[in-house]
Amino acid sequence: MAHQLESFRLAGATGLSSRALVRLIVAAMAIGIVFCLWAILAVYYDAGQASAKIMTYRTGVGREAFNRLEDWMRNPRGPDTTGLRWMAGGAAFTVALAFLQSRFLWWPLHPIGYAFSTCYAMEYWWSTIALTWLIKLLMVRYGGLQTYVRARPFFLGLILGDAVIACILAFLAWLFGWHGISRY
Repeated sequence: MAHQLESFRLAGATGLSSRALVRLIVAAMAIGIVFCLWAILAVYYDAGQASAKIMTYRTGVGREAFNRLEDWMRNPRGPDTTGLRWMAGGAAFTVALAFLQSRFLWWPLHPIGYAFSTCYAMEYWWSTIALTWLIKLLMVRYGGLQTYVRARPFFLGLILGDAVIACILAFLAWLFGWHGISRY
Protein backbone atom coordinates (compact mmCIF):
# COMPACT_ATOMS: atom_id res chain seq x y z
CA MET A 1 0.00 0.00 0.00
CA ALA A 2 2.89 2.38 0.60
CA HIS A 3 3.81 2.24 -3.09
CA GLN A 4 0.30 3.18 -4.15
CA LEU A 5 0.13 6.06 -1.65
CA GLU A 6 3.47 7.35 -2.86
CA SER A 7 2.17 7.10 -6.42
CA PHE A 8 -0.78 9.34 -5.51
CA ARG A 9 1.57 11.88 -3.99
CA LEU A 10 3.75 11.88 -7.10
CA ALA A 11 0.66 12.12 -9.32
CA GLY A 12 -0.47 15.19 -7.41
CA ALA A 13 2.95 16.78 -7.78
CA THR A 14 3.09 16.13 -11.53
CA GLY A 15 -0.52 16.95 -12.35
CA LEU A 16 -1.68 13.43 -13.23
CA SER A 17 -5.33 12.88 -12.33
CA SER A 18 -6.17 10.44 -9.54
CA ARG A 19 -8.62 8.58 -11.79
CA ALA A 20 -5.95 7.95 -14.39
CA LEU A 21 -3.57 6.75 -11.69
CA VAL A 22 -6.16 4.34 -10.28
CA ARG A 23 -6.65 2.89 -13.77
CA LEU A 24 -2.89 2.48 -14.17
CA ILE A 25 -2.53 0.80 -10.77
CA VAL A 26 -5.39 -1.62 -11.47
CA ALA A 27 -3.94 -2.45 -14.89
CA ALA A 28 -0.48 -3.01 -13.38
CA MET A 29 -1.99 -5.28 -10.71
CA ALA A 30 -3.88 -7.33 -13.30
CA ILE A 31 -0.81 -7.70 -15.51
CA GLY A 32 1.36 -8.53 -12.50
CA ILE A 33 -1.04 -11.21 -11.25
CA VAL A 34 -1.26 -12.88 -14.67
CA PHE A 35 2.52 -12.91 -15.21
CA CYS A 36 3.30 -14.04 -11.65
CA LEU A 37 0.87 -16.94 -11.90
CA TRP A 38 2.33 -17.85 -15.29
CA ALA A 39 5.89 -17.68 -13.92
CA ILE A 40 5.08 -19.85 -10.91
CA LEU A 41 3.34 -22.48 -13.01
CA ALA A 42 6.13 -22.42 -15.61
CA VAL A 43 8.78 -22.99 -12.95
CA TYR A 44 6.78 -25.78 -11.29
CA TYR A 45 6.04 -27.59 -14.53
CA ASP A 46 9.56 -27.09 -15.85
CA ALA A 47 11.07 -28.51 -12.65
CA GLY A 48 8.74 -31.47 -12.61
CA GLN A 49 6.96 -32.43 -9.46
CA ALA A 50 6.97 -29.18 -7.51
CA SER A 51 7.12 -30.66 -4.06
CA ALA A 52 10.05 -32.91 -4.96
CA LYS A 53 12.30 -30.51 -6.84
CA ILE A 54 11.38 -27.07 -5.51
CA MET A 55 11.98 -25.88 -1.96
CA THR A 56 9.21 -27.24 0.21
CA TYR A 57 8.29 -23.87 1.71
CA ARG A 58 7.04 -22.71 -1.71
CA THR A 59 4.39 -25.41 -1.78
CA GLY A 60 4.08 -25.93 1.97
CA VAL A 61 2.93 -22.39 2.69
CA GLY A 62 -0.04 -22.86 0.39
CA ARG A 63 -0.94 -26.19 1.98
CA GLU A 64 -0.60 -25.06 5.61
CA ALA A 65 -4.07 -23.56 5.98
CA PHE A 66 -5.73 -26.61 4.44
CA ASN A 67 -3.67 -29.01 6.57
CA ARG A 68 -4.86 -27.21 9.71
CA LEU A 69 -8.45 -27.20 8.49
CA GLU A 70 -8.26 -30.93 7.75
CA ASP A 71 -6.84 -31.57 11.22
CA TRP A 72 -9.64 -29.57 12.86
CA MET A 73 -12.26 -31.45 10.86
CA ARG A 74 -10.80 -34.88 11.65
CA ASN A 75 -10.06 -34.09 15.31
CA PRO A 76 -12.71 -31.66 16.58
CA ARG A 77 -11.86 -29.85 19.78
CA GLY A 78 -13.17 -26.93 21.80
CA PRO A 79 -11.94 -23.37 21.76
CA ASP A 80 -8.25 -22.85 22.50
CA THR A 81 -8.62 -20.62 25.55
CA THR A 82 -4.87 -20.54 26.20
CA GLY A 83 -4.22 -19.39 22.64
CA LEU A 84 -6.97 -16.79 22.88
CA ARG A 85 -5.43 -15.40 26.09
CA TRP A 86 -2.01 -15.15 24.44
CA MET A 87 -3.60 -13.41 21.44
CA ALA A 88 -5.34 -10.92 23.73
CA GLY A 89 -2.05 -10.33 25.55
CA GLY A 90 -0.24 -9.72 22.25
CA ALA A 91 -2.97 -7.32 21.12
CA ALA A 92 -2.77 -5.43 24.43
CA PHE A 93 1.02 -5.24 24.15
CA THR A 94 0.75 -3.93 20.58
CA VAL A 95 -1.77 -1.27 21.66
CA ALA A 96 0.52 -0.30 24.55
CA LEU A 97 3.48 0.03 22.17
CA ALA A 98 1.38 2.16 19.80
CA PHE A 99 0.26 4.38 22.69
CA LEU A 100 3.81 4.84 23.97
CA GLN A 101 5.12 5.47 20.42
CA SER A 102 2.53 8.18 19.83
CA ARG A 103 3.02 9.87 23.23
CA PHE A 104 6.78 9.83 23.74
CA LEU A 105 9.17 10.99 21.04
CA TRP A 106 12.05 9.15 22.69
CA TRP A 107 10.24 5.77 22.80
CA PRO A 108 12.39 3.41 20.69
CA LEU A 109 10.01 0.45 20.18
CA HIS A 110 7.48 0.54 17.35
CA PRO A 111 4.43 -1.77 17.25
CA ILE A 112 5.29 -2.80 13.67
CA GLY A 113 8.63 -4.08 14.94
CA TYR A 114 6.78 -6.28 17.42
CA ALA A 115 4.51 -7.60 14.67
CA PHE A 116 7.49 -8.35 12.40
CA SER A 117 9.44 -9.99 15.20
CA THR A 118 7.63 -13.27 14.62
CA CYS A 119 7.57 -13.22 10.81
CA TYR A 120 9.33 -15.84 8.74
CA ALA A 121 12.21 -13.74 7.41
CA MET A 122 13.20 -12.18 10.74
CA GLU A 123 15.66 -14.99 11.38
CA TYR A 124 17.57 -13.74 8.33
CA TRP A 125 17.13 -9.98 8.75
CA TRP A 126 17.44 -9.35 12.49
CA SER A 127 21.12 -8.36 12.33
CA THR A 128 20.53 -5.95 9.42
CA ILE A 129 17.62 -4.35 11.24
CA ALA A 130 19.60 -4.08 14.49
CA LEU A 131 22.58 -2.52 12.70
CA THR A 132 20.33 -0.06 10.86
CA TRP A 133 18.65 0.92 14.13
CA LEU A 134 22.04 1.48 15.76
CA ILE A 135 23.30 3.63 12.86
CA LYS A 136 20.13 5.74 12.97
CA LEU A 137 20.33 6.09 16.74
CA LEU A 138 23.96 7.24 16.64
CA MET A 139 23.31 9.54 13.69
CA VAL A 140 20.37 11.28 15.36
CA ARG A 141 21.98 11.41 18.79
CA TYR A 142 25.37 12.76 17.73
CA GLY A 143 24.60 14.47 14.42
CA GLY A 144 21.09 15.72 15.00
CA LEU A 145 18.02 15.65 12.84
CA GLN A 146 19.69 17.60 10.01
CA THR A 147 22.40 14.95 9.66
CA TYR A 148 19.75 12.26 9.55
CA VAL A 149 17.76 14.10 6.87
CA ARG A 150 20.90 14.74 4.78
CA ALA A 151 21.99 11.08 5.04
CA ARG A 152 18.63 9.57 4.04
CA PRO A 153 19.26 9.77 0.26
CA PHE A 154 22.51 7.85 0.71
CA PHE A 155 20.81 5.01 2.57
CA LEU A 156 17.85 4.95 0.19
CA GLY A 157 20.43 4.72 -2.60
CA LEU A 158 21.95 1.68 -0.92
CA ILE A 159 18.54 0.00 -0.82
CA LEU A 160 17.75 0.93 -4.42
CA GLY A 161 21.22 -0.18 -5.55
CA ASP A 162 20.77 -3.55 -3.87
CA ALA A 163 17.39 -4.04 -5.56
CA VAL A 164 18.67 -2.96 -8.98
CA ILE A 165 21.74 -5.22 -8.80
CA ALA A 166 19.54 -8.15 -7.72
CA CYS A 167 17.27 -7.54 -10.72
CA ILE A 168 20.22 -7.27 -13.10
CA LEU A 169 21.78 -10.46 -11.75
CA ALA A 170 18.48 -12.33 -11.99
CA PHE A 171 18.05 -11.17 -15.59
CA LEU A 172 21.62 -12.15 -16.51
CA ALA A 173 21.19 -15.53 -14.82
CA TRP A 174 18.06 -16.12 -16.86
CA LEU A 175 19.64 -14.82 -20.06
CA PHE A 176 22.83 -16.90 -19.85
CA GLY A 177 21.47 -19.89 -17.91
CA TRP A 178 23.64 -19.25 -14.86
CA HIS A 179 22.72 -21.03 -11.66
CA GLY A 180 23.30 -19.92 -8.09
CA ILE A 181 24.02 -16.27 -8.95
CA SER A 182 20.94 -14.69 -7.40
CA ARG A 183 20.59 -14.73 -3.66
CA TYR A 184 16.82 -14.47 -3.88
